[in-house]
Amino acid sequence: MSRVVDQAIVLRRTNYGEADRVVSFITNNNGKVSVLARGVRKPKSKLAAGIEPFCVNEICFMPGRGELSTITSAKIVKHHTNFLTDISRLELAQQILKTIDKKVADNSSSDFFDFLKTALEQVNSSQNIGLVEVWCLVKFADLSGIGLNLAEQVDTQAYEENAKYLFDIESGGFFIHPDGVYDPAHIKYLRLVRVNLPSKLARIEGVDNLTADLLPVLRSFSKIHLS
Repeated sequence: MSRVVDQAIVLRRTNYGEADRVVSFITNNNGKVSVLARGVRKPKSKLAAGIEPFCVNEICFMPGRGELSTITSAKIVKHHTNFLTDISRLELAQQILKTIDKKVADNSSSDFFDFLKTALEQVNSSQNIGLVEVWCLVKFADLSGIGLNLAEQVDTQAYEENAKYLFDIESGGFFIHPDGVYDPAHIKYLRLVRVNLPSKLARIEGVDNLTADLLPVLRSFSKIHLS
């Protein structure tokens, strides 16, 4: 079989034998692939720099007869390492990788690669890590086909401008309730999250409060539906 060249981001690395590693990538054009990086743990390995986490890499690999391919070359295209000493940002980046590794199918579309590439860029550059997490949770749910219901209430009624709402974790939607803690501003914010990057969302008035209000329920929604 011919060699494959693609852009890829490391999802997981596992030591194998005395000097090798098995590396799981999400790629731009070939979904998820697992490759054997021979000798990569040796001090002078030319492959080592191209299989670092949190980087966009260009890899060349030979498809194998089974599930495991063999990587023949790798180089960094873009690295995202500004957050490596920031525990909260590092933990978010690691969680994103784990979720994609666990939940995304091997034959996934390039949309998941694009999502991860953008997510790492935002984790690397944004000062509002809570906002980045909200963006990641909403966008990944959408890509996975279980996005939030923001078009109408859980009971299919239209949203009302002056009403108060609660969030239904099972359905991913809002409903009017006398003890509601959310208002139309929260719903509008989530709609904007779907179509804007965190760097632009940061300009929204009251964004810190909106983010703090919604992050706990979005985490719960993700845990139920995407864990």
